[in-house]
Amino acid sequence: MIAIGLALLAFLIFLGAPLFLAIGIPAIVLLIFGSTYAPNVIATVFQSTISNSVFIAIPLFVLTGKVMTASGAARRLTGFFESLLCHLPGGMAIVSIVSSVFFGAMTGSSIADTTAVGTIMIPAMVETGYSRRFAASVVAAGGCLGILFPPGIPLILFGAISQVSIARLFQASLVPGVFVAAILTAVAVVVAARGEGKRLPARSWGERFSSFRDALPALLLPVVVLGGIYLGLVTITEAATLAAAYAIIIAATVYRELSFSAFIRQLVDTAQVTSMIMFIVASSAVLAFYLIQSQAPQHLAAAVVGSKPSLTLFLLATNAAFLILGFILEPPAIIYLTVPLFVPLLAVVGVNPLHFAIIMILAMQIGLVHPPIGLNLFVVSGISKEPVETISLAVLPFLAALFVALVVVNVIPGVTLALPGLMR
Repeated sequence: MIAIGLALLAFLIFLGAPLFLAIGIPAIVLLIFGSTYAPNVIATVFQSTISNSVFIAIPLFVLTGKVMTASGAARRLTGFFESLLCHLPGGMAIVSIVSSVFFGAMTGSSIADTTAVGTIMIPAMVETGYSRRFAASVVAAGGCLGILFPPGIPLILFGAISQVSIARLFQASLVPGVFVAAILTAVAVVVAARGEGKRLPARSWGERFSSFRDALPALLLPVVVLGGIYLGLVTITEAATLAAAYAIIIAATVYRELSFSAFIRQLVDTAQVTSMIMFIVASSAVLAFYLIQSQAPQHLAAAVVGSKPSLTLFLLATNAAFLILGFILEPPAIIYLTVPLFVPLLAVVGVNPLHFAIIMILAMQIGLVHPPIGLNLFVVSGISKEPVETISLAVLPFLAALFVALVVVNVIPGVTLALPGLMR
């Protein structure tokens, strides 16, 4: 019966059905015709899933990103990084990636990160001599960092489902996040050295101080929020509330560019984005419920124990699964469908859940920029007006860098586990 459900899922995705329907319809079919549960269990699973208090953090972090973009904070951030870095080889490409890191630390969303940074940096890079396809590829690759750095929405979902501490997941993601940002920056500099862009004159220290002063309220947001989490002063939900309140306050009192009507539009946009995420999460939860009730995790665990796979073989298999799923599904769906299946196996094969979570998210990052259907490619194509096919070629060096990062994190668990170990 599971095979029939998966075939129906693949068929609906092939037809281009909305993802929550492509997942939800097979889940409903399996529960009604492949189990003894009454149909009303579907509503029960929906309600119990979305009522998880941890999920309150998702719309609050989304709202934070929306307000910071609309208030001009994102523009001031990129302006500050530009004043520091624009004179370096590939300077504007470096600015784009560093901006993605900081904006990702405000939103936790790859699409929000790519949209906010791309809207500012693609025109700026084109004006300074970079080709549109290169500018778009840099932003698409940098936008992947939005789900890896705290408060990445996939990190929150993984913690909520697996009961792993979200604060420790945030700690585990920092060093891999910096490593991925560094390797993407190195690739951008090497590619830019082949004739992309022009080297700009260094800014004066007066200009740098002025741009720092303008950007300081925005720079403090990740420090305040993540500092509160790591020091144990606030929970994840409280941190999200703090982030949204801080963003609204500085938008209203410091930057003063966000009108009331524009703020209402950000609320509506936040509701739309959150609804999309939660529909996907809830429909995935129904399918996951069926898989759990049919004892799929136990059968999978028994098969793994019986086959006695090496750690290397297990990691190869799970990486391949996440890469393939990343090409066709969005991160929230992948997490809800696979975490209940794979987490019970981690103790059997000796994989730390923190390490596994970061591997999973790195693999999903690749799906976001993998030609020809990576979501970030379509976002930057819409901003730059460059065809997806052209951007797909330009993004290949960055895609190779992401694969290298995935291999390194798989092979060296300390990249992920060192910081959580130090912060016990």
